[in-house]
Amino acid sequence: GSLAAASPLEPHELAGPSAVQHACSLERYLERQPLPPHTHDAFGELTAWLDAAGERPLILDSGCGTGLSTRALALAHPQS
Repeated sequence: GSLAAASPLEPHELAGPSAVQHACSLERYLERQPLPPHTHDAFGELTAWLDAAGERPLILDSGCGTGLSTRALALAHPQS
């Protein structure tokens, strides 16, 4: 597959396999590179917020890049 930019509303063809690969190696990564305390605390706050928010559509953007994909996601899913 090409690494050319895909439409911001469509996942890149390699996104699925790449996400699975990273998810499968997360535990091993964290054993070698533990989360800093401030990051651990932030995830704790996020988990508490998610528990209090109840079930609803959720889009989580890690904040990488220019924000173009975040804007496209927000426009495509205003209820999230």
